[in-house]
Amino acid sequence: MRATEWVIQSEGTVRASPGWVGESNLVTGEMRLRRLRPRILNPAKTPPFAITKEEEVDENTRLRYRYLDLRRERMRRT
Repeated sequence: MRATEWVIQSEGTVRASPGWVGESNLVTGEMRLRRLRPRILNPAKTPPFAITKEEEVDENTRLRYRYLDLRRERMRRT
């Protein structure tokens, strides 16, 4: 199975987004990392359930991996 997440290191310069005047439509905010030099350190293990899509997951599994469950969109909204 293909790894869906990675541990990376990145280097760059943090700068204000071009044209930023106090409000931003970007989800990431008003800052950008420029001259990015990413380096893959290690592929992560496959999570026990999908984080990016909604699907039924056993409650015991969700509680055991609570730190992953909190990354799911539904949990962030709650």
